Amino acid sequence: MKCLSIQLQSHATNVFSAEDLIRLVKSIGRYPEVDRDEANDNLVVLNFFTEELPVLWVDLKTKVLADNPMAEWVKSSTIIVCEGDNEWQDYLLLSHFDDSEKFDHI
Repeated sequence: MKCLSIQLQSHATNVFSAEDLIRLVKSIGRYPEVDRDEANDNLVVLNFFTEELPVLWVDLKTKVLADNPMAEWVKSSTIIVCEGDNEWQDYLLLSHFDDSEKFDHI
């Protein structure tokens, strides 16, 4: 089982909230484990555990990061990573609010 994490830094903008993002992913049939940083109210991490990481990633790319009113907000305020072949020792960077970052592919 692999983990894909969406790290939301909600202070980036106040257009939407972590709850809006959680509702969106639940509306597409995905139910993440939600971790809130007690030291930083602006940081929320949505962890998705799956045996089918490529399917999950395509689902998130097409239904959360594209073609919905929240897509630009999500892209501008999140970092999305997932476990690699050696768990978190070789994680993959799938999306980052800083477009100059080099992204990995699943």
